[in-house]
Amino acid sequence: MSTLAASCRLKGVPMLHLDSPTQIGGDDGVFVVVRGWYAGKQTATRIEARLGTARFSCAFDSRPDVAAVYSQYHSTGFVAVVNLLDGTTDLTGTVELQIVVNEGMDTASFRLPVDKPLPQAIARARQAEARKNAWLKQHLPARLGYDGKRPLWHVSDELKKALQLDPTSNISAHRYDDIAKGIIADVAARDGMVLDCGAGLRHEPNAHVVTSEIVDYPSTDVVCPNEDLPFADNSFDAVFSLNVLEHVADPFKSAAELLRVVKPSGRIYAVAPLLQPEHGYPHHFYNMTREGMRRLFVRPEAGLPGVDVQRQWVSRAGEPMATLHWFLNSYLRGLPEKERAQFSKLRVSDIVAKLPSDWNSEGVVTALSDGARWELACTTSIVLTKKA
Repeated sequence: MSTLAASCRLKGVPMLHLDSPTQIGGDDGVFVVVRGWYAGKQTATRIEARLGTARFSCAFDSRPDVAAVYSQYHSTGFVAVVNLLDGTTDLTGTVELQIVVNEGMDTASFRLPVDKPLPQAIARARQAEARKNAWLKQHLPARLGYDGKRPLWHVSDELKKALQLDPTSNISAHRYDDIAKGIIADVAARDGMVLDCGAGLRHEPNAHVVTSEIVDYPSTDVVCPNEDLPFADNSFDAVFSLNVLEHVADPFKSAAELLRVVKPSGRIYAVAPLLQPEHGYPHHFYNMTREGMRRLFVRPEAGLPGVDVQRQWVSRAGEPMATLHWFLNSYLRGLPEKERAQFSKLRVSDIVAKLPSDWNSEGVVTALSDGARWELACTTSIVLTKKA
């Protein structure tokens, strides 16, 4: 089981564990991800994280590691995002974070230290949000009626269904890499604006970055699908699509929207997988080769604006070793204990010495879970019947 930041044994057997955070602020910024797990005699139907008078609903999270240890009890993981900008508690010294199960059936309190520079970070975040609100009021079409209350919702029920936007308990909270940081710094120096399309959770607002998402994170400025951005043509000095296009039902339309809203001579920074297992929210539709990535944006016959491809490369995070590491870990997790031990002892030379078809009757293949088989499949197949 993972190392625990804090834990509390409740009335006898039930347990509440807090995996993170270990402090308030710091690298977590002003939007803090809370993760932990609960095990007890009754099923948890609602879990809240409470900080001062503010309450934050937790999403349930699968925790097979906890279920294995507390197999005789009901258990679940939980995750929430705590917004420190709501001003409901004194964020100095130490604070009390409460985790409440089923409206008080079980409750645990955790005393967490506050990072000393946090008040300055909060002031900086408020200034950033104020600037972005002013920019959005000026640049969003008047028909949308944006009144300064973030986020702006631009997703109809029909569009949710058409684009398969399902509810999620996943939290995507990746950091900007050096390329993205450099573009943001350059745009900020010219008092411009970047669109981070499909931004996920950003731990601190940036005065020069508008975030769009299909999830209402505290850091989200506009809730909208990538295929239907509510911005006017030529609005942004740069646009990002970082590990997003594989999750979009129509990546070609999404790429066209990015080209539409970026200014002439503006930059587009896109990252997408080639060999990654199935993952993420709301769905994982596509992987793409380097030519596939270029084809999204270089389509003059479709009437798209012309682009100059300045550079295309494999990043350090995208090295083939990352594929091997991800694949092997997922494969091991998908095997029962006996077969997992057998697979762990295999050498690379053992695996490649036999043809893939020669492995198909071996336990390390036949015992793989259905979930792992779909996640890691070399190919998938489908047969359809056209409706009469």
